[in-house]
Order: sequence, then C-alpha cells, then structure tokens
Amino acid sequence: MMGIVIQQLVKFIGTKGKDRQEKILEKSGWKDKEIKIEESYPETEFQKLLITTTEVLGIDAVAAQIGFAEYVFPVLKNEFPGYFQTAKDVKTFLRRIPRVHLDLPSIMGGSATTTEKLKVINEEPLTFYYKSSNKLCSFMKRLIELSAENYEQKVTIEEPKCMLRGDDHCEVIVKIK
Repeated sequence: MMGIVIQQLVKFIGTKGKDRQEKILEKSGWKDKEIKIEESYPETEFQKLLITTTEVLGIDAVAAQIGFAEYVFPVLKNEFPGYFQTAKDVKTFLRRIPRVHLDLPSIMGGSATTTEKLKVINEEPLTFYYKSSNKLCSFMKRLIELSAENYEQKVTIEEPKCMLRGDDHCEVIVKIK
C-alpha cells in the first residue's frame, strides 16, 4: 500500500479525535513511524491500521471504508485535478483508474507495481475486476459514486462477486444512467 494512502487514512482517523488517533496509531504500531508518501508499505501493515481503526471507533470495515472514501475524495480531487478536469464524463474518468492504480507508485517516485489488482473486464456495462488482500471494495464503490456525483451523473453499482462474501475477487459492475 502506498504511503500516500496510509497518510490520508491517518488524517481521516484524526478527524475522529486526537485521542482516538493516538490510540489507533499506538495499537497498530504506526505511532513512531514516519510515513513517506512515495514508499510502498506491506499490505499487512495497512490492514492492521484499518482493523485497529474499526475496533477503536466501534464501526465495521464497510463503514470505515465508506467514511475514508468520503474523506479522501475531495483531497484526491484537489491534489490531482488533471485527472478530473481532462475526463469528459464519469465513464472516461473511471476507465483511467486501473492505469492510475498501477502507475501511482512510479508517479510518487517509487517503483511501478506489476500486479493487476484492478482492471476493466467489460466495457458495457463497465465492469471492474478487483483483488487485494485489503478487500477495499466498499471504498472503491463509494469512490465510484462520488466520481459520478462530481460529473453530475448517476450510477448504479452491482457486485455479483465480492471478497467480503467469500469470493476470491470482486466484480464491480457500474451502470451509468
């Protein structure tokens, strides 16, 4: 997991109160670590931070992912405006996400990733294949909804396969209205 994502998760946690943030960082082992946005960190370290967040805040993983998506979307829009400004609609924007996902490490000054955790497997309706030990499909779906709102479009999302329900990967189908 890229440091920039971990950094934003820590900032999101901070919106829940400084005391809770300190407790989460201490309990998850992140308290004294310097988070470098361009570095890639083991998935297990990110997972420990996310799990500890759910435990301390008393929310489930889905609620944590949705809250984090709602926090980070405006940050991404502000930090990377070109991705949003150059897409004419939500489908054009969403089509770019797998490439950005693969390239983000090199964009941030790290090494490009070679795994295909996220890819488009069908154009109509737009269907994503997603596989990660982080199981951030709820985060992804909320970001898709927020992206549609950004372009003043509506979407419906179906997920016939989901890692949170025991499947080995997620299939996220986006129908643009």
